[in-house]
Amino acid sequence: MIYSETGTASTICLDFDAKHASMLSDLEECQSWLDSLDVLYVVDRSVSGGHHVYVPLAEALDCQLARFLVEQLGTWWDSLDPSPHRVAKHGCIRVPGSRHKNGGYQELVTNFDHASAIFEIRNSAEVIALLLEAVIPLQMDSHGVASPATEPAPAAPPAPPARSHGTSPKYHRTKSLARAIAEGASYEGLYSSPSEARMAAMCSLVASGWSDEQIHTGLINGQFPGLAALYQKYRDQDSRQTRIDAEISKARNFAEKQGYPLRKGPVRKSHINDTINSQRGDTHGEIRRMRALLDLFDLRLAKQRSGIYLRFLLRALFEFSHKTGKTRVAVGCRALAVAMGVDHSTVARRLKDLAALPDSPVTKVKSGHGLEADEYELSLAPADALVANDRRLAAGKIYSIRPVFRALGPVAALAYESIEKTPRQSRQAIAKSTGLSGTAVYDALRTMAELGMIEIVHGEWRTVKSANLRLLADMMGVLDEISAQISLYRAQRKTWHETLAGRPTSPLYVAPLAEHEIYDHEMNEYWVPPDDYPDRSLVDIALMTPYARIGQTQGLAA
Repeated sequence: MIYSETGTASTICLDFDAKHASMLSDLEECQSWLDSLDVLYVVDRSVSGGHHVYVPLAEALDCQLARFLVEQLGTWWDSLDPSPHRVAKHGCIRVPGSRHKNGGYQELVTNFDHASAIFEIRNSAEVIALLLEAVIPLQMDSHGVASPATEPAPAAPPAPPARSHGTSPKYHRTKSLARAIAEGASYEGLYSSPSEARMAAMCSLVASGWSDEQIHTGLINGQFPGLAALYQKYRDQDSRQTRIDAEISKARNFAEKQGYPLRKGPVRKSHINDTINSQRGDTHGEIRRMRALLDLFDLRLAKQRSGIYLRFLLRALFEFSHKTGKTRVAVGCRALAVAMGVDHSTVARRLKDLAALPDSPVTKVKSGHGLEADEYELSLAPADALVANDRRLAAGKIYSIRPVFRALGPVAALAYESIEKTPRQSRQAIAKSTGLSGTAVYDALRTMAELGMIEIVHGEWRTVKSANLRLLADMMGVLDEISAQISLYRAQRKTWHETLAGRPTSPLYVAPLAEHEIYDHEMNEYWVPPDDYPDRSLVDIALMTPYARIGQTQGLAA
């Protein structure tokens, strides 16, 4: 990683890409220019032919200033890729000795002893100032904020020779979202000052349901390196904390005035006594009674086209039923789409297929209208009810799908579920219990084992208790996908509700809008808040993001 948890870089990394014909000449010019400024640097070579130039710093630069420096140098040399420095949360570089994905290793070009000495000595602040003066025409204060020079500026260091392919910038800054700013992207071009960029990020976090404690934790543990860097101007810890608290409070007031209710996490109920309560007609006991036949339902659904989607749809409905406390579920296709990790159009088709099957445990009892979603009743057919009487109530949790399996796929989700339900199974037993092919199960097990989710002991598979599924999902970018899906659905719901409010007697169809027409970059970018349940399912997230109805209270069906 290039940046620290607080969003600062202790080494400038210049990545010269081999796909450009000018790479070797660009590298030679860069080295000559650095030598002219007496800058210490180290060079390595990739298996693909590209090169990295490392400039170690005695005093770390914040992400905005480091990014700006590298991007300006990128306009001088076409083969210089500035992307590793653009986002503090994800910026990384392959260092010397690293294994390449195509085989081989990153090779050190600079003499090893010389390179070791350079990283020990590093470049002083005065040397780095010369680099900055070469690319920034304004004097910089100690916090990386440009200001007009009050005294005659010293002579600029020599710039590299002018070349036709490097006269115009290649990188065009796009409009940054508040989330990108918090993760280390530049706010320039969107906000006029660091304080406005900080407030945009704070408003977005608050509107997504983050608590004060969660925001503070994110600033400390490196989740928001860009946002943390924007607070570095407050050198004293007390003054910085006071400013953060004040801006969180200000963001909450603003969000409430804009009509963004401050959401709370779903209410979690304990179902320890479900077996006893079921004798008195307890809803959760009835759901567990239906879940006891899940293997039977899976066997039937596996014979259907798109049966694997139907299996996860049934699980999602069971989980929604548990967490709403009702066997009659009124939930929209978009909420189910978030819970299953698919598009809402897929859910709409599969719901019809599931309800139309003979002896299906899902029956449509009411069609949706206006703001109300379709209602489905979960119940057993008479023949299935007789079989359920001979079985014990299903134990444990049920998941539609957990975030990490949006990336790993449904086969991995079913295999992991089988191992959780019945530990110490062989691969053949898992394939038989899930009804999936042995090859698909083998590939899924190998992938999960490589990620540290499961392990094999004496030929039997079991889960690894220390595995953090939420962290794995974040590393794979799944939480970003969920955020984008929720943001899009939020905007579509809002448009639909406003249309119904304007024409209650004859609702008009509203075509999907372009992204720039539906997003308020400060408020509508949804971030999945963290919690103390790293393995929570997508149903939890869907329940955590109710959408306000026009003139009514919040509700899941909205």
